[in-house]
Amino acid sequence: YLANLGAAISSEGTYYYASKFQYLAQSPVYGGFSASNGGFWDGTNNVSGVLTVEEIIPLYPVTFTITDLSESYSDIEFKGEMTSWNRVQMIESPAHTWTLTLDIAPGTYEWGALENDGSPDGIWLIDGANPVVTIASDGTISGTVSYTIQPFGITFANLQWPENGNIEPGDDFNVYAQVYAENVTDAVGQGAGVQAWIGYSTSNTNPSTWTNWIVASFDSDQANNDEYLANLGAAITTDGTYYYASRFQYLSQSVVYGGFSASGGGYWDGTNNVSGVLTVEEIIPLYPVTFTITDLSESYSDIEFKGEMTSWNRVQMIESPAHIWTLTLDIAPGTYEWGALENDGSPDGLWLIDGANPVVTIASDGTISGTVSYTIQPFVISFANLQWPENGNIEPGDDFNVYAQVYAENVTNAVGQGAGVQAWIGYSTSNTNPSTWTDWIPATFNNDAGNNDEYLANLGASITTEGTYYYASKFQYLSQSVVYGGFSASGGGYWDGT
Repeated sequence: YLANLGAAISSEGTYYYASKFQYLAQSPVYGGFSASNGGFWDGTNNVSGVLTVEEIIPLYPVTFTITDLSESYSDIEFKGEMTSWNRVQMIESPAHTWTLTLDIAPGTYEWGALENDGSPDGIWLIDGANPVVTIASDGTISGTVSYTIQPFGITFANLQWPENGNIEPGDDFNVYAQVYAENVTDAVGQGAGVQAWIGYSTSNTNPSTWTNWIVASFDSDQANNDEYLANLGAAITTDGTYYYASRFQYLSQSVVYGGFSASGGGYWDGTNNVSGVLTVEEIIPLYPVTFTITDLSESYSDIEFKGEMTSWNRVQMIESPAHIWTLTLDIAPGTYEWGALENDGSPDGLWLIDGANPVVTIASDGTISGTVSYTIQPFVISFANLQWPENGNIEPGDDFNVYAQVYAENVTNAVGQGAGVQAWIGYSTSNTNPSTWTDWIPATFNNDAGNNDEYLANLGASITTEGTYYYASKFQYLSQSVVYGGFSASGGGYWDGT
């Protein structure tokens, strides 16, 4: 026997069913099920069947697609209301196209995708509102089942620093530049797909026309920017003035150029954001050299230095202590002739070097050789005489001018009285060596006589007693020994009594 039980049950639920038989008016019996063909229902060996009545919701296959035009992601996962926001791995095929097919019951669902970067939440890839899909009861799909990740673009690039610099050829000169691309540089570490260069040119032109570009390496994260650097100095070996800027490229997108400004820089425009300037030149080292003039003559009061290292221009020296004159100059390696002069007011001054000028050599490591000092020897009186008259006759109280001349190199040959010279005319009633005499009259400067200085004293004014007197001259330069002058018809000289 059979009966359509389903036609009799219209409500969802769990139902138990069994059979009932009756023969004529006899008592009914009940049949139960067992795997061995059943028998009278006993609830143990022969039991009721079980019918579950419920509406079966249809599931329809829906394919979701993520297209990664940024080419930046390697592990994209799907999640949405249809997965109770649980993450489900998507499949990449072909490259940068990710798909997932889910069997979904009719309804409306919000969904999205993320990059599994190892963090708890991943990197959410949907920009703006999440997409929504609707599956009708007949399986019709409407709404959004695909999403395109747009290529990331560089929205900021600069030349960070330095603004300028000066180096010698071969010196290091690190140049830094920063770049920002959303969802690329704001992650920790180097943003994937970014390339960077530092370029240079001898012309201050648009960097897009330059041909010299050095690959820059990632240096550090600077907030959301990535900072790159390149050693520009290592690439430039020739003296000159160079202009430099940065260049960046993300994937195969167009390159952008970065310029410097005090406010942080930006895209190079030649006005607000400009190229840096690097001057490359060999810096010749200068070494301090001290020159000393020792004035043993104690005759000079305004000594100046000049030489090849000053282009023979005069430079004032410093006197300290007395009669010691020094000057320290910073001088490049080389060999230089030099000397010193007394500034006596004349155009050329009084040259103080006797003989060849001294020469000094400064080696490339600063070693000094040659001559850096010069000693002016004490001036000595090398000539003294009794000029005239050879003799005379006067009455007591009459004038009797006696003249004498003296010569000391670099002292008396200047115009006027030689500094530091003292002169006397002495007399005695004995024709003895003047060095033994006691009567000496100071003589006054009379005039220049060639290179000699001539002095005179009125001997008559000092002698008031009749008699025969012998007279001679006496000279002294500074504190040197005195000398005595005598007369001869040929011009005289040091007194010798003969």
